[in-house]
Amino acid sequence: MYNKLNTEDQDTAITQNSQAHKGSGEFKGIKEQSQLQKINEMKTSKQFLEECTYYIGLTDLYQFHSSCYNNETMPYCPVLVKIVHEEIRKTYNNAQYLLQVWKRGGKKVYERALQDQVRIWSISYKQFIYQPAAGDVDSDYIHIVDFSDDQKVHLVRNTFSDQTYKFLTYSNSAIYIANNFTIKYIAVDLEKSDGRIEVDPEDILEIKLENEHGNNQTPCKLLAMLSHRFIDKNGKQMPHPSIITCIESVQSIVDYSFLTVKKSQSLNSNQKYEYELSQYREIIQQKNYTKPDRILKFEAVIAAKNQFVVAVAQKESGKFDIYYNAFRVSQCEEATVNNVELTFDTLYLDMKQDPFMTDKERAQGKRERVRAIHYHWENKMNFQNSEYDEHFTMKNIFFQKIKNYCKLFNSFNLLGTVLGIAHGKMISIFSILSQVWISHFRYDSEIVALFRSAFGSTPQITILLADNSLKVIYSDRRLAQARTDDQEVWVEDKNKHLDLPKGKISHQAFDFEDNKWVLFLIKVEKHEKKLIALTDNKLYDVTDQIHKFGSKTNIFFLYSVCEFTEFVMQYGKKVKVYEILMEEDIPMEERKRREHAKLEIKEDQDQDDDDKHKHKHHHQEEVKVYEFKPVIHLKQKFKIPEIQHQCGAGVKFRLHKAHEDEEEGTHVHKEHLYLIIGDYHNFYKIDLETGECKVFENQNTVGMYFSDNNYLYTLSHRSDAKRAGFRLYDIENVIEQNKDYSYTLSTDVQVGCQGYIDFSPATQRIVFQSNYEKIEVVPVLHRNTINFIGMRPRNYFLATKVIDGYLYALSIKGKLYSWDMITGKMVDTNAPVYKNLADYEVYQWDKDKKIDQVYQKEWYHRILLKKKTPVPNFDEKAYYQNARDHAIKGQTSYIDMQGKQFFEFKLIEIISGKEVKEHFTFVHPFYNNIQQFIYFSNDLTYMYERLKYDRQFLYIRKDDYNGQVVWMFKHRFNEVPNDLLHITQYPFIFSPGFTKYIDIDNSHTHFIIRDTLNNEEKICDIPLQLMSSQGEELVDVAKRFKWVDEETILVINNEGIERLVDVSNNFQEIQFNAIPLYSDELAKQSHYILDSPSFGESDTFVRLQRKYQQYKSAYYLQNKRDVDGKISSYHLYQSLFSIDYRIENCSHRYVADMSFTFLHWSLIEQLKSGKLSIDQIDLEQVEHLFYNILPGGNTIIHLLHDKGELLEKIMRLAHYKDDKPELVIHVPFLQNMEEKSPIHLCVENTEYRYINMFLEYLQLYPIDHHSRAISDEYHIMIEHSLPNFIPYLESRVLQTNSIKKITKGMLKVTNKHHVCASSMWHSQQDIDQLLQPAPIEQDIKLSFLDVPGLHDFNTENGIAFFEQLAETEDMKLFETHGIKKLIEFKWPLIFKYTLIKLFIPFLIYLTLYMTLMHSMIYVGDSKDSWYSYLLQISIVVFSLYFLSIETYQMILSGFSYFMSFWNYLDYIPPVMLLIFLVFAQQGKFGNRKDEEWITIEASMQATMSLMLWLKMLYFLRIFKTTGYLVRIIIEVIVDMRHFLFILLLTFIAFGDAIYNINTSNNVEFIGGGYIGSIIYIYRMSLGDFSMDDIGSVATTYIWILFMLCTIFNLIIMLNLLIAIISESFTRINEEREQAGYQEKAAFISENLYLVPSSERNSFCLPKRYLLFAVDAEEELAEYQESVDEKLAKLKRDIFQNNKKNVKKIVEEMFEYHTQVMKTLRPDIRSVHGLSGHQTPGHGYSSSHH
Repeated sequence: MYNKLNTEDQDTAITQNSQAHKGSGEFKGIKEQSQLQKINEMKTSKQFLEECTYYIGLTDLYQFHSSCYNNETMPYCPVLVKIVHEEIRKTYNNAQYLLQVWKRGGKKVYERALQDQVRIWSISYKQFIYQPAAGDVDSDYIHIVDFSDDQKVHLVRNTFSDQTYKFLTYSNSAIYIANNFTIKYIAVDLEKSDGRIEVDPEDILEIKLENEHGNNQTPCKLLAMLSHRFIDKNGKQMPHPSIITCIESVQSIVDYSFLTVKKSQSLNSNQKYEYELSQYREIIQQKNYTKPDRILKFEAVIAAKNQFVVAVAQKESGKFDIYYNAFRVSQCEEATVNNVELTFDTLYLDMKQDPFMTDKERAQGKRERVRAIHYHWENKMNFQNSEYDEHFTMKNIFFQKIKNYCKLFNSFNLLGTVLGIAHGKMISIFSILSQVWISHFRYDSEIVALFRSAFGSTPQITILLADNSLKVIYSDRRLAQARTDDQEVWVEDKNKHLDLPKGKISHQAFDFEDNKWVLFLIKVEKHEKKLIALTDNKLYDVTDQIHKFGSKTNIFFLYSVCEFTEFVMQYGKKVKVYEILMEEDIPMEERKRREHAKLEIKEDQDQDDDDKHKHKHHHQEEVKVYEFKPVIHLKQKFKIPEIQHQCGAGVKFRLHKAHEDEEEGTHVHKEHLYLIIGDYHNFYKIDLETGECKVFENQNTVGMYFSDNNYLYTLSHRSDAKRAGFRLYDIENVIEQNKDYSYTLSTDVQVGCQGYIDFSPATQRIVFQSNYEKIEVVPVLHRNTINFIGMRPRNYFLATKVIDGYLYALSIKGKLYSWDMITGKMVDTNAPVYKNLADYEVYQWDKDKKIDQVYQKEWYHRILLKKKTPVPNFDEKAYYQNARDHAIKGQTSYIDMQGKQFFEFKLIEIISGKEVKEHFTFVHPFYNNIQQFIYFSNDLTYMYERLKYDRQFLYIRKDDYNGQVVWMFKHRFNEVPNDLLHITQYPFIFSPGFTKYIDIDNSHTHFIIRDTLNNEEKICDIPLQLMSSQGEELVDVAKRFKWVDEETILVINNEGIERLVDVSNNFQEIQFNAIPLYSDELAKQSHYILDSPSFGESDTFVRLQRKYQQYKSAYYLQNKRDVDGKISSYHLYQSLFSIDYRIENCSHRYVADMSFTFLHWSLIEQLKSGKLSIDQIDLEQVEHLFYNILPGGNTIIHLLHDKGELLEKIMRLAHYKDDKPELVIHVPFLQNMEEKSPIHLCVENTEYRYINMFLEYLQLYPIDHHSRAISDEYHIMIEHSLPNFIPYLESRVLQTNSIKKITKGMLKVTNKHHVCASSMWHSQQDIDQLLQPAPIEQDIKLSFLDVPGLHDFNTENGIAFFEQLAETEDMKLFETHGIKKLIEFKWPLIFKYTLIKLFIPFLIYLTLYMTLMHSMIYVGDSKDSWYSYLLQISIVVFSLYFLSIETYQMILSGFSYFMSFWNYLDYIPPVMLLIFLVFAQQGKFGNRKDEEWITIEASMQATMSLMLWLKMLYFLRIFKTTGYLVRIIIEVIVDMRHFLFILLLTFIAFGDAIYNINTSNNVEFIGGGYIGSIIYIYRMSLGDFSMDDIGSVATTYIWILFMLCTIFNLIIMLNLLIAIISESFTRINEEREQAGYQEKAAFISENLYLVPSSERNSFCLPKRYLLFAVDAEEELAEYQESVDEKLAKLKRDIFQNNKKNVKKIVEEMFEYHTQVMKTLRPDIRSVHGLSGHQTPGHGYSSSHH
């Protein structure tokens, strides 16, 4: 798990973190560095791929200039290519251009070198017509290349020197040449031609283009001439092409016409020929057309699919018209373009003004885009149906037209860091590292193909030429070593002359997987074929091993998961699989003799050893080695059905299927073989046992490569469902689920220009030609590992080090190489920075170099080197001096008996990209292949040596005067636990400075720490809860231990909880982390931290899981921060990008190990953009998606946080099985490098429904999976009343395995609530806070609450959480165990300080106030008495005390302080009392005759008394017996608010009526005016009324009002008030317990400021969890009671709902019945009218019924 860094780097990282926590000074943070963080700049997978890709510029060789190919029905495609490279130009006599014609399929049929661009050219089916420029030979002639006549060239003299003639075509023995206004018809007879044709002027017809009215001001303009063979009525192609002229009309509309020329029939005509121009499609002229918008550019093509003319006309204004089937189908007025281009399936528009581009995009500086309109819209082709095409630019769109024809670069191979590419008769070698073409080889014949091969260890390329000869070029390492720039030197092997039999090579097949075989199928005669095999630079005729060859025989090798090399031979529709291998060509007699010899050896088993030895020697002498030859075996057992089409590639795949054993009745896994082969259009999945075939249609694949026995890379053309591009298939899931699981990797590929995909095993790179301008070299895109380009074998390098995102490696020549860890690219190769180290090697004591791997792994970046030759004539006696220990005279010491030699050693370290430091050199004995491990302390003061037979020595450094180091013997170890030393080769028991080591105590129950330098004295015991033998072996415990520094250790328990512990601080925990996906079985196999299992390059899934573990550990355990206090992204990137040293037992090249793959990053982006649905991805790849940690620390759920439906789907896939909640996939839920989890992102976007969805699934996870990532958002979940939050809280009551084992004990009496703060790795002290010793134990259950930080008084999370608890209306929250325990844990401290700082002072304050107000009637009367002063001073002091508290609270709370009613009761009384005392001292209240001041005095006293006594209600809330009563009062008042408003309205109504009557009397019987009338009604409602004096006006009406008022207000309203109060009381009383908890939560939120910070810090240490204990029996009973209550409530709800539903149904039925009767009533009446009699009773009964 921790092999992501050099161990020294990792220790430094963790040490800095631990010191930051331990140190008393301010932690300044880690300095952020930028090189590794450049990954942050890669916002998309495409940017990442571009950084990782090497681009080989083919434009350095050739540049495609143009093509005249615009009719897809024509079989030949001309191109004009510019020769760029000087070496290539020399081979063509310094020509500048190549004019080539290619036949469909990639066969070059014509080539000519030119000095300048061709002046005019065209292709018309089997005739290619062109005229060279003036500088070329025969430039006065029009050249006609007739492909129907074996490429015969006819030269027709062109008598028109006018350069405006730019249109040219050929049809029916005639040349058509034209400019914009004139067409010339030239009759030629190719059949009578001898090569040169002089044209008779009579055979020329000139056609002038004029408009209908002969207006020369606006002439008609020829835009293009097309030739096309139309289909006749019989469905056959016409023999001669028709000429279609595209002419711009007066109104700038394109008029399509057929031009027909025939011999003149008129006798009066001077012309030999006459023409007819027939309109192809009608055009509609526009009315009121004034100003013409002339056509600036016109493009037209004819696609093969429907053979319609598709064209686009770009106007001068930038507007454009679209033509489909020669009809104008669209005029675009709202958009303008810079340029237009056509391919055979798409129209491309380079937008100048794009109405679809938003203002926001323009403001961001985005340029106008390329839009595409596909031909499938047909006559609906318009701008509205265009789409943004991000993969194309307008440059070289014509590549799309020629890509299926022109194969200028017909073959290439990547060998290490060079690429060989064939073109024409040449092969060019390109160096990827130096980005230059280093060699060119030319041959006399065209190159057909290249084959990578290796002869011994020398990379070579075998070249197949068109003359059937084979040439070999190879990398000459001898010449390369003489160079100083590491450049390879490629030469031709003149000694190898290989020639295939004469004949046509119909097929050649290359073994891409092993690069060992090439098969050639050669047609030597009409009915004879030969099969030739090439291997190890030798040719073998294996024709006789194949029974027969058909007329349509095809051959190709299979990619196979098996060890055998197999190929497919297809005879028409029949397919057979063969195996080819090299076998010894033994004669039959020799075979019989060997069989006889085997029998003799078997009989000799009973003989004695001497006889056996003789016979063995005898048999060995008789063995004769014969020549090995290829042997082909037919795989007869395979059942393969017939395939209709010719296939070109295939994969043999092994799948393990579960079968039922009929005898045993059990499921067994049986190997099942499948064959996947492909033709141009389809894939065929064939079950080789049953012969069943499944066809996957429209794959349109032209090239493939099979990787890691599962992933198939292809280059595929466009289909109806998929875009053209680079694609990947997940073969296992394709086979298993019979579904097309393919994923698009890139659409920036012009598939067809070269369909070949190459793979370099040396660099693990995939190579393909993306277009005619470049070849791309990319990593294996489904892996999260990247090999380093240009890296030599492991033994070429002596030292490595990772610095700031670069891997530096020191070679034996002293050169320092550097690679980018992110891209795998070589960055630099410095000149030798250190002396030549060819005489040194990395120190290993074993001869075979397979055991000692101390300096081969990532543990040390200081590397120990040993000279290959010993020090001559070394003075051994002087070296040992008094070290020999023997007591007998003449005795030879043990040291002298050891076979040894003395060697020079060096300890070196790479310091930077330009510096290598030699720490020291010393001479030391080497014991010749006997165990001898050597280590150095981190400060290089001590050397520790471990020898055979557990002999271990410590040496101390002494610097010699000559610059060398002498290691002086310091100590021989006697107490070191040898059984621990054999766990790993790393000296993990020692601290990095070798000052301490851990040992097993004598009782073998726990570990101790010893002092290395002080005779191995015991320093201390390691606590049992950290490391002990409880439940497991001590050796297994030690496998999870490591020293971080001299004072810090890292320990992991058997549950995967890792802790950083400060040894010097009584083993105090510094940080902790629960390792996800931890496996205790895996931890027992080797040292979990130092020797985690090694994975292969292709083990992507387990590597991604390990990265997930490492990232979480880096985030929470190491937790390094930058100078701003934020998480250090640089440090996190070190965990995401690391170097794997261990592949193939540390013998493989170094590999970059990343936290994501390009494939899965791309899939996530496609999911986000909607280009891909989750249903198109198999579950295995979905699981991969979850474990990808992308740049910035983002996961898939970070990126999809705003895609709710999609997120819900993928989360359901991971957490549901058979529609039941189940953890199918463990989903990482992490914070990114901005410290944001997916829930944080949802909060930012106010997407609370997605948070609720997350809570549903997060309930399934173990402790510390995600809780720390979202702990600061819990209050948001309460605030928005998320339904899933309560069940989520219940799910976070969890048990660790160790806690689960504690099932007996007695709950501690003194801990009333049985809750404490504990480390997740609990100690006995934590348990003692909950349990006490007792003779009788009860069943108990201990649990953790996995909501970290909420119980801590110092965290903002906890403060915000309790604020929301105090305000929430969801009382169900307080039924959860978690909330109860949180409140119970915090409440005692809040209660204590509320009593001490508020309640007790308040009681004293209230007593002083009462004494002042009631014992002394007038303060002024006794103001001179001493006790009066004392009383007043005391009151002032207490008032100021309370005011200071309130002011502090006001500062903390801000404006929210004034939102609480209780705060007014806190603040107003002391203020008023101080004012009151001031007035009293001034004698304002002394004059009892001053009514105004007496009123003020009385009012102030009354107000203060009222508010102080009401304040008592506030304090009664803290007591359980009175708290809920206070809450009832408050809730009742709140519930009455609406009722009281209505009651007030009734008082006003009756009061207003009484007031009007009252004022009508001469003497008013109600005083106080309008308000008095309302008060009169209020008193009447309370029964305080008298009707004796009601005046003399409207007395009767007053009595009526009196009766109405008493009935309505006194009886109805007051009884209604009582009912409301009763209902509120019942409701609150039912929630009495919950209400009590909420009151406590409110007090905790309000009065937290009362607790001193020192008390808060000591009450709960950081990084603790709530641990609580419950009586198991009581919990079960409570659970049962809760279940019963819930069932009863459910029954009541069901009954109520049923009652409501039945009532609703009855009402709906009655309503429906009424409507029916209303509808039928007229008909019933008419029926009764016809019957002539109807009784009322009858009618009534019917209606009633």
